[in-house]
Amino acid sequence: MYYFSYIKRFDSDELGKIVSELYNLSSIQMHKGELVHRAIENYIQNVLCGAKYNLNHAAKVAATKIDYICAEKKTTEQTNGLILSEDFINKIKNEILKCLHTFESVWPIISNYQSILIEKYDSFKYGDVEITVKPDYVVKDEEKVIIFDWKTGSKKDDDFYQSIVYSIYAMDKFNLSEKDISVVLVYLSDCKKYKVTPDHKYIENIEKRIVRENDEMNMLDYIPEVNLMEYCIFCKYYTICELQRYNKNAEKIIV
Repeated sequence: MYYFSYIKRFDSDELGKIVSELYNLSSIQMHKGELVHRAIENYIQNVLCGAKYNLNHAAKVAATKIDYICAEKKTTEQTNGLILSEDFINKIKNEILKCLHTFESVWPIISNYQSILIEKYDSFKYGDVEITVKPDYVVKDEEKVIIFDWKTGSKKDDDFYQSIVYSIYAMDKFNLSEKDISVVLVYLSDCKKYKVTPDHKYIENIEKRIVRENDEMNMLDYIPEVNLMEYCIFCKYYTICELQRYNKNAEKIIV
């Protein structure tokens, strides 16, 4: 995925053009997440300006967009041959509404903090590695910087990894120590919150992982192929990989 997304799609050959088109695909779950994040961003920006923003109306607009996306077959799953049932599409729309209602219920507490950043791309360097981040909402109280991260899916191990990376970013950007940073993971679908307070051990482990994984990618002199069918069907480059596998098998048969 990394190779196709950041290297091959810039090539001018036929495969590069196909990759470039597929790069813009998103899964239905990604579309759901993006629509929820946009609605929350608009809500916060309007509230901070003293205006009102109706999240129920935002949910209806998002539902209309989901219907359009699915009707036009603009999802990764549909491109890869899956059929999204009407029940499943309705489930996605209901999840958007639930996520926005959950956010609205936790907002009164969050609104007491001083706003710093909303959904803004930024980067920092660790050694020779440049790391790009996009924290959902960064705020400040009297003592700490707090990063809120809206999650529209279920809890995953990498969520903790991401929260420590956010902590390192905040320490670098605001010149703070780990005791002055916290990350709050808000699972909008499950109505749950988890506060992550980084300590030196966590940060050290993540910094080692960043260096290790970067070195592993730089040392590769080939594109590793891993066939994970339960995940591949949700990958935007599934059709290309399948075609390449077919061609390789055909070559073997000819030989």
